[in-house]
This record gives sequence, C-alpha cells and structure tokens, in this order.
Amino acid sequence: MPTATVAQGSTLSSPSWHTQAACRGLDPELFFPERGTQAGEAKAVCRGCPVVAECYEAGKDEEFGIWGGTSRKERQMAEKGHTSGRVKVRGCYLCGMPADYPARYCSDDCRARARKATR
Repeated sequence: MPTATVAQGSTLSSPSWHTQAACRGLDPELFFPERGTQAGEAKAVCRGCPVVAECYEAGKDEEFGIWGGTSRKERQMAEKGHTSGRVKVRGCYLCGMPADYPARYCSDDCRARARKATR
C-alpha cells in the first residue's frame, strides 16, 4: 500500500482525503503548537477544510497535534461526551465533529451544506 504524509506530520496508509486537505503544503509545526500556546491559527485552517471529518477520524487517538480542528483534550471530551464547565461538547449534526453546545454544526461550511441539503 502506498503511504503519504499529510501536513500534520503523520504517515497514513492510502489516505484518499489528504490531497483535498486545507493544510496540505502548510508548515506541520502550525498543527503541533507548544504546550500552553494557542492553536487558533491551526483551527482556523481546519474550519474551512472540506475533509475535516476524515482528519478528525484519522487523528482521534493521536496524543499530540490538532486533528480535524481539535486538540487532544477536545477529542477526549468529545469521545467521552464530557462537559467542560457549562459547555457540553457534542457532535456536529452533519459530520459528527465536536461542536460546542448549543452550536449544532462545527463550522459555517457544515451549516451551509445542511441548509442546502434541506432545500
């Protein structure tokens, strides 16, 4: 099987989605911020990505890095269905990616796709 490396720095077997990733060609360091620093720039790239759900699934068990627009802590909270203070993390109604309550969609792209699907 062929392998490829996506911008996040992980080697995946036959990733069909990585060629469409918004992070393709970007510096992988962006997606592995230093502990205690903000990852907003990386997450902003992910918000406009057409394959964010596939990336999230690929990185679901990764200990480090931003995968599918989420940090390790956010992925753990989403998988366990935990709440953080008053904010409950749940899945996007369209793609299943984590979305903070009361948001129904993880991004404007998912919101627009859902609206288009209901018309």
